Amino acid sequence: MDAKPSTGTILVVDDDLLIIDMLRACIEDQGYETIIATSGETAITRAEQTATDLILLDIVMTGVDGLETCRRLKASEKTSTIPVIFLTVLTDTENIVTAFKAGAADYVTKPIRIPELLARIQTQIELRHTQMALKTKNQRLQQEVEKRLEMENQIRFLNQELMRAQERERQKIAYELHEKIAQNLAALKLLTSDIFDHQRRLPEEKRKKAASFSEGLESVLHDIRAMTYQLHPQLLDIFGIERSVAVYCQDFSTRYALPVDVDCVGFTDRRFDMDTEINLYRIVQEGLDHLVQYGTSRRA
Repeated sequence: MDAKPSTGTILVVDDDLLIIDMLRACIEDQGYETIIATSGETAITRAEQTATDLILLDIVMTGVDGLETCRRLKASEKTSTIPVIFLTVLTDTENIVTAFKAGAADYVTKPIRIPELLARIQTQIELRHTQMALKTKNQRLQQEVEKRLEMENQIRFLNQELMRAQERERQKIAYELHEKIAQNLAALKLLTSDIFDHQRRLPEEKRKKAASFSEGLESVLHDIRAMTYQLHPQLLDIFGIERSVAVYCQDFSTRYALPVDVDCVGFTDRRFDMDTEINLYRIVQEGLDHLVQYGTSRRA
């Protein structure tokens, strides 16, 4: 007869070689590969060293019996998942219960009915293969989940770095506006006022132009200060999120005639790390800006 493809490896454990030979012939005829052991100690060693899909284990053996062998197999991480079918002449309920408590997956009494044994073997082998396939799928899914979490963490990190870079750039621009341009404009305004104030006979038309020029400088200074505050709120560095948001909302309400109520529940006298505070501040800032640009709200 042509050899049937292997559908699993079975460890046959019995201290009677005649029974082992009989079982091997029947099992191998169904396409299974077999390993044999004539004692409990040997069975444990073989199961740990060889990939095994099922163990047929006699209960009544000299030395370590089948029950203790099964307990040791189930206690080992390498062999705990291998299903065990007990083969025994013991048929009373107490022994059957003891066998299942020891970790048995099934129980076949002697004399062995080969068709029944083969059916039970097939059931356990298919169940094990299904469990192993599910385990492999779960491992792959776990790997995919871990990869996605890693990617999400990387994206979150990059977003944080981007926001930090943006804030650093905003802070730099705000500093340049405040310390250079605004200061120069303020000095120019003072110089202009000083020049025109000392020219008492200045014609009225030129005096009006000078006043208009001074007002224009003041307006530009006001806009620069507002831009500076929008780019980087210095109050945030000094007083924290609660005071900064309250001041911003008050200024916003005045500028756009849109009443803004501020209630910082849980934030009183608390400081957070700068990333958290600037993120919260930007959320408030962008939310209010959107109300002006896209909304018809009468109160915030």
